[in-house]
Amino acid sequence: MPAEMINGMRDGPGWPAMKALAHTLVYDLTLLTALPAEALTTLTIPTLVLDSEQSDARLRGWARAVAKTLPGGRHRTLPGEWHGVSDEVLAPVLADHFAGRAD
Repeated sequence: MPAEMINGMRDGPGWPAMKALAHTLVYDLTLLTALPAEALTTLTIPTLVLDSEQSDARLRGWARAVAKTLPGGRHRTLPGEWHGVSDEVLAPVLADHFAGRAD
């Protein structure tokens, strides 16, 4: 992530929460390297993989690929900022998913 982006995030209201979670990143990275992508093919739980319209093409591509690899995977692109979607947009999509309703 570019330094300018991090500096901008430091001034935002979410910075304390992100900083509080920073120590968990080592676990995320450990899992990413320990779990081969092929392992996704064994997960059968219905999974909704989301991205936002403003996310970069790389993130959107990863989201589509994960959803395609998961046997019960579905992918949706929602209106929103880079790597973020408003609660008003996200909540009904999640409610439909967990209620078993497809879009």
